[in-house]
Amino acid sequence: MRITVEIDTSGFDQAADGLLRGPVAAALADGVNAAAERVREHVREGMRESFDRPSPWTLGGVGMFKARPSPVRAPDAVVFLRSGVEWYLQKQIEGGSVEAGDRGAMSFGVLVPGPDAILDSFGNLPRDLTARPDTTWIDFDGQGGLGPALVRRLPGGLELLAYAVDRAEYEPRFDFYGLVAEVAGDYLVEEVQAALAAATRA
Repeated sequence: MRITVEIDTSGFDQAADGLLRGPVAAALADGVNAAAERVREHVREGMRESFDRPSPWTLGGVGMFKARPSPVRAPDAVVFLRSGVEWYLQKQIEGGSVEAGDRGAMSFGVLVPGPDAILDSFGNLPRDLTARPDTTWIDFDGQGGLGPALVRRLPGGLELLAYAVDRAEYEPRFDFYGLVAEVAGDYLVEEVQAALAAATRA
């Protein structure tokens, strides 16, 4: 899930090629990095539009390997999703399903929020929800279409915080590849041209 931003130098004339091998190489790498940073921020903005209150961990999961000046090849930068975030968002990017026993699911089902769910500030079920002293598991054994459910006992009855389903289906809703592709070319041209112009004026 990595997108590489590169410059194709095959069409450069001899003078431009000489610039790549001279002091402009550093400025050119800076231009590539500036473009990649703009791409990274564009991906983060896409996260904010696609998800309800994405956490700092999710937003910080858009990584970047910076370009380095080189006298023999054009610099390239890489924008990618860090491994943990890549796994976390995989179903949001590609779609698919999660079943009981899969990574991220419980052995007896996939935990989904109930009507009385307690959510954290980012709209997620808290990690410690199942360990709280005021919550307990109840198996409805199919009654009302429910199996195992996490409830909180109150004087007036039960609150249904979360319940387990055998399978959860996900539709793609975060187009990581598309977000990168739609702006990478334009940003690259703008930033590299600006870097070259600044370097040749120096």
